[in-house]
Amino acid sequence: MLHCVDKLKWIANKAKQDKKWRFSTLAYLINKSSLAQCYKELNKKSACGVDGMSVQDYGENLQENIANLVTRMKAMKYKPRPVRRVLI
Repeated sequence: MLHCVDKLKWIANKAKQDKKWRFSTLAYLINKSSLAQCYKELNKKSACGVDGMSVQDYGENLQENIANLVTRMKAMKYKPRPVRRVLI
């Protein structure tokens, strides 16, 4: 199984190699196991998201949260919140 970073690198390489290639969907990359792997790769010390949820909070009900996320993403009902920019 490819890790999240590897999948993103594959997509980037494919896009660079063939400028005319069009991704019709990336939904096949979105599944419970790949998102669980992405969660494992997260920096556990990172700050909370815009929604105020920490990595630890999300992990408390990880399987349920991932299942809900996959369902919303595949139904095109997932709307990510804007990213909060913090200048250091």
